[in-house]
Amino acid sequence: MTKPQIRLLLVDDDLVDRMACRRALAQNPEYEFVLSEAETGREGLRLAHAQKPECVLLDYHLPDLNGLEFLAELRNNQDDVPVPVMMLTGTDNASVAVEAMKRGAQDYLIKDANRQYLELLPAVIQRVLREQHLLREKKQAEQELKDLSDRLQHILASTPAVHYACRVDGEHFVPTYASPNLKGIWGYDLKECLGNAEWWWSGIHPEERDSLVGTIRAALVAADRSHYSHEYRFRHKDGTYRWVHDELQIIRGQAGQPLEIVGSWLDITERKQMEHQLRDLAAHLQTVREEEKAGIAREIHDDLGSTLTALKMGTHQLKAELSQDKNAKPLLEQVESLSQLINIAAGFTRHIISDLRPTILDDLGLLAAIEWQAAQFHKRTGIECRVNCIGDKGDLDKLRSIALFRILQEALTNVTRHSGASRVEIEFHHSDEEVVLSIHDNGCGLPEGRAVKSGSYGMLGMIERVEQLGGTIRFDTPPGGGLGVTVIFPLPAEKWSI
Repeated sequence: MTKPQIRLLLVDDDLVDRMACRRALAQNPEYEFVLSEAETGREGLRLAHAQKPECVLLDYHLPDLNGLEFLAELRNNQDDVPVPVMMLTGTDNASVAVEAMKRGAQDYLIKDANRQYLELLPAVIQRVLREQHLLREKKQAEQELKDLSDRLQHILASTPAVHYACRVDGEHFVPTYASPNLKGIWGYDLKECLGNAEWWWSGIHPEERDSLVGTIRAALVAADRSHYSHEYRFRHKDGTYRWVHDELQIIRGQAGQPLEIVGSWLDITERKQMEHQLRDLAAHLQTVREEEKAGIAREIHDDLGSTLTALKMGTHQLKAELSQDKNAKPLLEQVESLSQLINIAAGFTRHIISDLRPTILDDLGLLAAIEWQAAQFHKRTGIECRVNCIGDKGDLDKLRSIALFRILQEALTNVTRHSGASRVEIEFHHSDEEVVLSIHDNGCGLPEGRAVKSGSYGMLGMIERVEQLGGTIRFDTPPGGGLGVTVIFPLPAEKWSI
C-alpha cells in the first residue's frame, strides 16, 4: 500500500545531523517523507521559494544566517511565513527557539546529544501540519466571511431601504446596527444612533409617537406574532419629517422572550405625497360631480318640471272644455291618455331629481334625508327599514352629509342585490366630536374569510369617500349574521363646505 507523502526541506549545515534525520524519517511506517536538503540559509531560502515544501526543518546556527534572520527573509508581502517552520536548536538555545516562534516559527525541537529528538520528529511534523491546515482553514473562513460581509455592505448601501437591528432592553430599543446608507437617506451618522436608546423614540412625530411605541411594546408581549409593519413620520437630520414604511421582525429566545428587533426602513414620502394628491383630486372630482348632479337636478326641476306642470294644466283645461261636448268623447279619451303619460313623466322626473340630488338633503339636512331614503327603500323593495337617531346637531357640513348619504344609498343597493335580508337597521349619531352612521342587515353577510376585493367597486367607493374626509369605515359580520357597515367621521373645529 502506498504511503502518503510529506515534502520536507531540511536546512542544516551539519552533514551527520542531516543523515541521521534522513534515516529516522525513512523508518516511519505511516508516511513517506520526501526530503530536500540545504547547507546554508540562502540555499534554504531559494529551495523554499522554488519547491514550496509542506514543512521546513531549520537549524538555528547556519554559516550565513541564523534562524531569526532566515524567518525574516522568508516572510511574504503580507508579512506572513508562507510555510510552517520547525526550529531545531541546541539545548543552550531554547530561549532563542521560543523567540523564533514569536517571529513565525510553528514549533521547535531541542537537539540532544543522543539524537532522541529524532524519535519525536515525525509526530511533531504531523502535528505542525495539522495545525497549519486548521490555521489555513480558519483564515480562509475568515476571509470568506469578510468578503461576504463586504458584499452584503455594498448591497445594503445600494438599496433604497435602511436596514437596522435593535436590542430589546426592557421597554427600550437600543440600536446596535444600521446599514451605511443611513446618512445618505436620513442624514444621521451611525455614531449618533448606535447605542442611543432615545434616538429612534425621539425622532418619531409627536402625533404618532405614543401610539406607535405602545403598539410595538404590546407586540413584544404578544408571542404569537413576530412580523409587523408600520407607517409613520420620522424626523430627518435637517428637521423635516418624512414618511417611513417600517417592516420589522421580532427575534425571540427559546422561551419566547423578545431579544432583538431587526427590520428595514423605506422612505415613502413621495408615495404618500402622490397618494395625498390623488386623494385630493378624487375629492375634487367627487365634489364637481355632486355639484354637476345638483345643477342638473335644478335644471330638470326648473325647466322640465315647469314644462310638465304647464302641460298638466293645459290637458286639465282641455279636458274640462271637451267634457261639455258630447261629440268629443274620442278626443277626451286621448286627452286623458296624454294626462296619464304626463303624470308618468312627472314621476320619472321626480325620481331622476331625487337620484341626482335629493332636495330634502339640502333643505332639511342629513337625518331627514336618511329617513326619506329608508322610506323610499321600503316602498321600493318591501324590506323593513328602521332608522334610529341618537342626537342630531343638525349642522353637519355638506361634504360629510353628501358622503354619508351616498354611502347609505350604496349600502342599501348592496342589501337589495346581494343580502337576501328582510330587515335593515340604520343608526345615526351626531355629537360635537364625531358623526357615526351604521347600517346593519340580517342577510347572508360576507362569505367567511372574504375581505373587500378589488372588484367590489361599491365597497371600494365607500372606502374612498371616507378616506377623502379623514374618516374610518368598517365592514363586519355580527354574531347573529348579516353585514354591518359603520362609518365614523371625527369633527374638526373647522367645517367643510362646498
